[in-house]
Amino acid sequence: MTQVEPESSGVFELLEAGLKFVFDLLLLAVVLTVIGFFIFADGLQRSQPEPRAADGIAVLTGGVARIDEAMKLLAQGNAKRLLITGVNRTTSTEALKQLASEGDQLFACCVDITRKRATPSTTRPRRANGWRNATTIPSSW
Repeated sequence: MTQVEPESSGVFELLEAGLKFVFDLLLLAVVLTVIGFFIFADGLQRSQPEPRAADGIAVLTGGVARIDEAMKLLAQGNAKRLLITGVNRTTSTEALKQLASEGDQLFACCVDITRKRATPSTTRPRRANGWRNATTIPSSW
């Protein structure tokens, strides 16, 4: 006598093939997502905006790199003046000059220092200095 295979084994093979196909698609989606993330992250590092010319540069104290970057921009001619706001009462001009890797000679002519806790986003520093536009140095410049 011959044995007859039940038809349910064909259904299981079809189901197994379908599950394998779905798994392969999900694996491909994960791999493409990871590759896309790395391409995106790599692009973020290189896409730093070029500073535009402005009437002035406003920088809050609190980060050594902020003042250094602002002085570099001033030395490169990207602005006419620099406003450093929120300077501690005990911080001297000489201490601020030491934070600048270049352009420290511009302190005498082109740098204004306020000890007020003004924010560069307000219009007060801009109006007080006659600025129409300003570059603000954030902590992540």
